Amino acid sequence: MSSLHVVIPAGGAGTRLWPLSRQSWPKYLLEVERERSLLRAAIERVEPLAADVCVVTSPATARLVAEQVDGAAVPTEVMAEPSPKNSMPAIGLAAAIIEYRHGRDALVGSFAADHAIADEQRFRRVVSEAMRAADHGWIVTIGITPTHPATGYGYIETGASIDGLAARGVTSFTEKPDATRAGHYLARGGYLWNAGMFIARCGVLLDALAEEHPEMARGLRALARLDRPSRQANEIWDALPAIAIDHAVAEPQASAGRVAVCEAGDIGWSDVGDYAALAECTRDADGIARVGDITVTGIDAPGSLAAASAASQGEHVIVCGIPDAIVVRAGDTTLVTTRAWAGRIREVRERASHDRSSE
Repeated sequence: MSSLHVVIPAGGAGTRLWPLSRQSWPKYLLEVERERSLLRAAIERVEPLAADVCVVTSPATARLVAEQVDGAAVPTEVMAEPSPKNSMPAIGLAAAIIEYRHGRDALVGSFAADHAIADEQRFRRVVSEAMRAADHGWIVTIGITPTHPATGYGYIETGASIDGLAARGVTSFTEKPDATRAGHYLARGGYLWNAGMFIARCGVLLDALAEEHPEMARGLRALARLDRPSRQANEIWDALPAIAIDHAVAEPQASAGRVAVCEAGDIGWSDVGDYAALAECTRDADGIARVGDITVTGIDAPGSLAAASAASQGEHVIVCGIPDAIVVRAGDTTLVTTRAWAGRIREVRERASHDRSSE
């Protein structure tokens, strides 16, 4: 089986975790798993399978990312994209460079920089199964067995088993459903959560992109042949559309019967998408979740979360009689809320920004 060239897109600010996560300190830099950042955890969990790793990020965060990858067990490079273009250009450029360096049959695997996975051994087993399917010419995604009717994730509708492989065909990808439809998916069966992981041969992925977006595929392959930044490179990049890999390749190729899915089961996956999810990832035996260098005293406060940014280390937070409380200290900003409000933090952030600008 071919070795895996790993691509980790590290973009976005994680606004649903404001003020802990900001443009200057994105979500993937938060230390959530055993005093390592989400990005470092993403790299370390794929290292046993990886030939090398490429982290694609912005120029503004390239230095911080470089500090995170220092000392990695496999060759790891940081690539700064000139401007944010969503996941397809970022993954596609890395795939085009890998294809140029290692050939069309080289395997590329894309994994999020800011997700958490508890069962890393099981995760690697399913990635190995996905690599085998990709070696047979499939574009492969990894689906998470749903544990509840979540409305915050996209879903993968699975089809028939593929002979000789631990994979099934993908019938379709669906957007985030409402509660009724999510419940229907679970009751019916055959649906998995879409965790945004993709594995394919570079040539297969880029040829599929060429079918759907020929100008983008040509531009990415042209960029891969340029060995240094230039005006020409910037012009090519600026002309690329901003589009997610799901919309650019996965959805149309699934309709054509060319996408497979390997089911991961319940590997303890989370997209750490809001403070409720962050609390679940970091909860101690006493039911209190802690993030950062912070001391927490919790009295009759089950399910609570206390978090401190790098600018607020050494804080002592006391939560009494407030179940599911969320207390965040981040520099000059303190957020006090509950899990019930976890999905409305973007709204809170916008209101806080307006109030501050009005002072």
